[in-house]
Amino acid sequence: MANLGTRQSDRKLVSLTRNYHEPTLVDALFPASGTKTYYWQNGSQPRWRVRVHLLKDGERALIARGVEKAGQKTDQVLLIRRSALVSYLPWLAEQLADR
Repeated sequence: MANLGTRQSDRKLVSLTRNYHEPTLVDALFPASGTKTYYWQNGSQPRWRVRVHLLKDGERALIARGVEKAGQKTDQVLLIRRSALVSYLPWLAEQLADR
């Protein structure tokens, strides 16, 4: 199942989410080169992890929820404009600011 996210101000597409019914291996979408794991921290402990692959244009990010490394399965993949991350995942937008 896929969900589309649009910006209300101009109705432009900002994200596409693919939800899997069963956890799925998505390694083919996240090549080792250009893919990095990021963590949302709560105190000193990581609480949430995502694998992120920035697409070549640098304007879009592909995100696998709950995945730390290759070989792990996820139930959701998100393709999102980096400019929209501030609203959806501000902690990730902050971590990606220098990339």
